[in-house]
Amino acid sequence: MFYRRNWIAVTVVIFGLAMFIPAAQAQRQEFENIWCGATIYNVMQFSKEISAMSGDAKGILRSAHESKLFDNWTTHSIFVLKGQDGK
Repeated sequence: MFYRRNWIAVTVVIFGLAMFIPAAQAQRQEFENIWCGATIYNVMQFSKEISAMSGDAKGILRSAHESKLFDNWTTHSIFVLKGQDGK
């Protein structure tokens, strides 16, 4: 009985101290980039009902932000697009 009461007290103290741990507040940061590149589209099917295509894009990013965080980054994207009834 005494052993169980000690564990309950320790648990209450830990949870009580955990309430005072500060939580990190995220900040919104916006970046403006310029992307120069080329995209190759491969149309698999194209009709009024359904359209499907894939693509491969390669390029380079230039940062317009003063920190130049994304300056001279190379990009490579592979994607699949699907459209149904004009959407």
